[in-house]
Amino acid sequence: MQDVLDAGLAWARDYDTSRSLVLQLSPMVTMSRWSPLESRWFKLNTDGAISLTNQQAAIGVVFRDADANWICDFSMRMGKDNIFKVEGRAVLEGSHVAWGRGLRQVEVECDNALLVESLLVGGYVNSKMVKLRLIRGILNREWKVRIRHVPRSHGC
Repeated sequence: MQDVLDAGLAWARDYDTSRSLVLQLSPMVTMSRWSPLESRWFKLNTDGAISLTNQQAAIGVVFRDADANWICDFSMRMGKDNIFKVEGRAVLEGSHVAWGRGLRQVEVECDNALLVESLLVGGYVNSKMVKLRLIRGILNREWKVRIRHVPRSHGC
């Protein structure tokens, strides 16, 4: 819970100091259905979940090409953790797989609005959550990455 609060506070501090800047940050985009990709782009759908019965967490990742064809997927059990960290781990692991497979134009879709917004506006900078900084580190490599929020009810 503290990590979620830290990310929110970091985002708020960043927002407050960025209002005077001319440079506009990428806005958070909420998608409501499958959005086609340009040629040679790949979609990375991520999700994290926590069991209500035993509090065990797991992540799942699916890659698709521009025509929505399945490329690969994986899932991983994580033990007990909070949902913000679980969703962050899904984005981190999925990004590592994308980079490792040589995918250099990737659109990441995640249903955690706070995580997406934190990554887009720089909330990771002041965060004590290592996963946020690791995600940003891999996203800052020499490739094109777009991050989109997809509400759980619209997961593709």
